[in-house]
Amino acid sequence: MATRKTIPKTRKLKTNNFVTILEQHLDKYNLSANSTLEQLREHAPELNAQLHDWTDRKSIKDLLVRGTKKRKAFSKEQIGVLVPDKRKEKLTIEERAKYCAKAGTALDIFTHHLELDPKNKDENEIVAAASRQSTFRVKLAEGGVDTTTIDTLAKDPELIQESNKIQKERTDETMANSDGIPPHFSLARVRERLQNIDTSKIPNRENLADVIVMLSMRPSEVSSLQIIHYEPESEDPPAWYKRGYTWYCIGYKKDKGKKDPRRFLSMEKDPERARELLIWIQEAIKARKLRDPVYDKNGKRNIGNVRSFNEFLKQKPYKSLPKDLRKTGGKHACRTHGGPKSTPQHLSNLTKIALRHYIGLDAGNNYSKGDTETEDSESDHNPESESESAENDEISDIINIYRMAMTKATPKARKPKTNNFKSILEQFSEKYNLSAKSSPKQLSKHNKELGVSLQGWEARKCVKDLLTRRKYSKKKKESLVPDKRKEKFTIEKRAEYCAKTGNKWDIHRYSINLGPKNNDRKEVIASASRQYRFREELAKAGVNPEIINNYARDPALIQQSNKIQKER
Repeated sequence: MATRKTIPKTRKLKTNNFVTILEQHLDKYNLSANSTLEQLREHAPELNAQLHDWTDRKSIKDLLVRGTKKRKAFSKEQIGVLVPDKRKEKLTIEERAKYCAKAGTALDIFTHHLELDPKNKDENEIVAAASRQSTFRVKLAEGGVDTTTIDTLAKDPELIQESNKIQKERTDETMANSDGIPPHFSLARVRERLQNIDTSKIPNRENLADVIVMLSMRPSEVSSLQIIHYEPESEDPPAWYKRGYTWYCIGYKKDKGKKDPRRFLSMEKDPERARELLIWIQEAIKARKLRDPVYDKNGKRNIGNVRSFNEFLKQKPYKSLPKDLRKTGGKHACRTHGGPKSTPQHLSNLTKIALRHYIGLDAGNNYSKGDTETEDSESDHNPESESESAENDEISDIINIYRMAMTKATPKARKPKTNNFKSILEQFSEKYNLSAKSSPKQLSKHNKELGVSLQGWEARKCVKDLLTRRKYSKKKKESLVPDKRKEKFTIEKRAEYCAKTGNKWDIHRYSINLGPKNNDRKEVIASASRQYRFREELAKAGVNPEIINNYARDPALIQQSNKIQKER
C-alpha cells in the first residue's frame, strides 16, 4: 500500500532563535539602549525583513523590553522605532486620494477603490464601504482628478444601489416605529394623554413618564432641564445659535466640554406647552408632591428613588425601562417632524436634535438619495427643518456629480412584494407537490424555477423564514433555496467572462481577488499559482498578452513565491 507523501512545511523560526537574531543585529550595527531614534530607524528594515508575522515581532519586542546582563532594556519609544507596528501602516482615505491625485495612475485609483470595498456581506459594512468610497471620490475631486476618471475607476453602481436600498429599508422601519415600543407608550396614546393633562392637578408617576417621553429626557435630567427662548439681538450671534431656531435646552446631562444650549425638538410641536408641562413636573418635585426618579431633595443620587421608578415602569401596562423612555421619545419626535420622503440622514439629524446630541458631519449620512424636506417645516417649533433639508440637498447634489454612470444600468426585474412571498411559495409547492416530507433531492430539482421568482437576498430570506415555519429542516431549506454567496466563479469562468466583456479593469479585479488572503507562505504560493492559471486561461480565450501582463500579473507576488519555493 502506497504511503501518501506529505508536503514539507516551511520551517518557522524557533523561539530561542530570536535571541540570536536580535543580538547579531545589535552587534552588527553597534546598537543599544543608548542609540538615538534615527540610528535605530536606519537599521529597522533589515531586522524586520527577518520577522515574518506579528508573533515574530512580538517575541523581539519582549526581548527588547526585558534586557540582559550585557545590554539595558530599550524604551517603549525605541522599540516602536526598531520594530514598528505594521497595523499603523494603513493609509487613510485622504492619504490614498492625495497619493492618487499627485503621482497615481489609473491603475492606482482603481486598486485603492477596490481596497475600500466591503469586507463582508453585513449590512452595516455595505453602507460603511459605500460611504468610504464616496469620501474617496470626493477627495479625488478635491485633488484635481478628472471627473470622468473618477466615475469610471472609483464608482461601483451596484454597491451604491445596495447601500441606498438598505438605508431605504431602515427608513421604512424607522417610520413604522413600532419595534420594541410598548403599546402604552405608542405615539398616539402618549399624545392623547399629554393633551388631556390638567396642570391644576398634582402629577403622578404616569404623567412623569409621559413628560420624559415627550422631551426625550434622561431620568436624571427631570429636575435640571430647562427650555428657553432665544433670539439674537446683534448680527454676531453665539456659535451655538442655529439660524431659524428660537427654542433651546439647557441643563442636560452627560456632555463633554462646555454645555452650550442645544436646539429643542420634541413630539409636542408647541414649545410653550412642552415648557409648561416640564415646569409643572419640576414644581411638584420641589414641593415634594412627586418623587424625583433619580435624586433626593439634596440633589444626591438616591438608589431608593431609582428602584422605585424602575419597579413602577416594570408593571403593566408600562412594561418599559427608564432608558427606553428617552429612546422612545426620540423616535416619536423623529416620526412627528419627518416627512414621508425623509432620507436616513434627515431622520438621523432629527433624532440627534431631539436627544440633544452633538451633530457633526457624517459621510455615511450624506450617502443616500431623496428629499430631506419635512411636512412640518412651517411649525414654529422647528422652523429650520426646511433650511437644513436644503443644506442636505446641496451636499447630495455635490456628491451626485461623482455618482454619474458612464453606461446605462440594465433594468432589473421587479421584485415581488413581501406579502406575495407566501402565495409564491404555496403555488410552487402545489405545482410540484412539495412539502416538508419531500427529500432534499426532490427539492433541489425545482430550486432554479423558484430562484427566478426571488430577486435578491431579502426575497430568499423571506422564503426561508416561511419554510422554517412549515418545519422544513435546514438541509431541505438549503436544497430548495441555496445560498447564492456559495456560487463563486471558477478560474476558468472568470477568464471566460473577462474574454467576453473585454474590460481590462475586470481582469485586474479578478486577478486581485485571486491574490493571497493572508501572509502565510502556503497561501502566497497558492495565490501565485491561481493567478498563473488565470493568465493561462485568459491567453487560451484570446486576450491580448500585453493586457494580461499589465493587468493580471503581480511581479512582487511571483518573486515572493519563487523565493519561498527556493528556500524549500
